[in-house]
Amino acid sequence: MVFTGNGHMLLGLQVDAPAAQDSARRGGPMMLVATPSTVAPGVNPACAAYGASVQVLPHASLDAVHFNASLCTQGEINAALLYATVSVVGTHAALWVTRD
Repeated sequence: MVFTGNGHMLLGLQVDAPAAQDSARRGGPMMLVATPSTVAPGVNPACAAYGASVQVLPHASLDAVHFNASLCTQGEINAALLYATVSVVGTHAALWVTRD
């Protein structure tokens, strides 16, 4: 163990990804999830403002997305700072509407 106790880390991410084709093939948008995370009230109130996940809702006419996101990891300090993980998850969580 390097550290003991609880801790948090704010991650600033820049995301560049293919959008419309990949999302349409999968049937929904992608989601970025940072772990570990704890339930509210958590380790630091700032993590409640930033959260541990963000859903990317690309516009159908765009070929790619480019955005900045801030995600927070929190919990046991070694896991939250030294072994934090950001995953890209394909999801069906959004409603897609076709306009003719």
